Amino acid sequence: MTDEGYFSGSQYDPETVRFFDVAHEGAHIRAIAAHIQHLNVVRGAEFRSIVLLPTDQVARASAEMVAELISPLAWPVTISDKLPHFVGPLDLVVVVGERADADWASLALITAARRGATTALIGPNRGPLAEDAPQETLTFPVPPTADGGSPSRYIAGLLAVLWSITDAEVIVAERLHELADIADEELQQLSPERDATVNPGRALREFTAQARVLHTASRIDKPADLPVGINVGMAVARCAAQIWSAHGLSGEFVEPELVPMVLERNQDNSARDDIFYDPFLDGEKTLVPLKIIVWGQAESHLPHSLAMACTDSGLSDLVCAVQLLIRAYAATAYDVLKED
Repeated sequence: MTDEGYFSGSQYDPETVRFFDVAHEGAHIRAIAAHIQHLNVVRGAEFRSIVLLPTDQVARASAEMVAELISPLAWPVTISDKLPHFVGPLDLVVVVGERADADWASLALITAARRGATTALIGPNRGPLAEDAPQETLTFPVPPTADGGSPSRYIAGLLAVLWSITDAEVIVAERLHELADIADEELQQLSPERDATVNPGRALREFTAQARVLHTASRIDKPADLPVGINVGMAVARCAAQIWSAHGLSGEFVEPELVPMVLERNQDNSARDDIFYDPFLDGEKTLVPLKIIVWGQAESHLPHSLAMACTDSGLSDLVCAVQLLIRAYAATAYDVLKED
């Protein structure tokens, strides 16, 4: 195969080429795990606050997911589209996202560094944003064959920074390698060569083909005297909706309490007759179906729904969330088989 063969399309179908980026999710995590020794500057630091500056919607959703899954944190975390005025020497500022020409983020890094804040960039390794970053800004490697954004890279990078503040280097690396192992196992199941009966990502894509899609989960009810637990399904649903939207697929996040109302309204709209509809002039009347993905559950009793759960119930909440998010990301790469 020639150097350009993979991307030329002469030997690989478009689906395989799209999946190429997804296939790097485990490699992204491993690259960051191998870089942990360079984060010693934050270890033991007593930060006043942590500011996360995402440059795109998937990066923002990933940042929100991390903040939710490892809460409660020892520091206030602010996720913002601009550098807060209070940032100073006691703060940590992290820019995350793949947008290489985000001038506002570049200026934020420079300004934060001038004020004495610790800065980090989880983004592209080339382009104006990377080139203009202050010399002392912490950066992270990218696998040499990877191209484009990666939810797993954003999540692993943020975890690496946050964990490195309080935990030993070997512990952080071990956690990230565990994430990478699960990612690689999931990617094997998601191979484009596998059909929907053995590929949960393809099953997800085919279930939602030519439909309006809602991403949701179930609330976790706990007694009032117990601490509120982490809801993996909710965290994944929010992030998955943004990933699908960024890749041109239908998908919106809906709170579980609102799902019955959405279903009822959808049923009313389907049943309502259009007084202006003429079968001879307008042709066959078609309605776009509504499909629901319920994340973090082994089964769903909602109509027109598909439940998505982790393959191993013994996984930690964080590892399970990353596994499901990779599945959601992989679904954006598959072609939909058209019926004859």
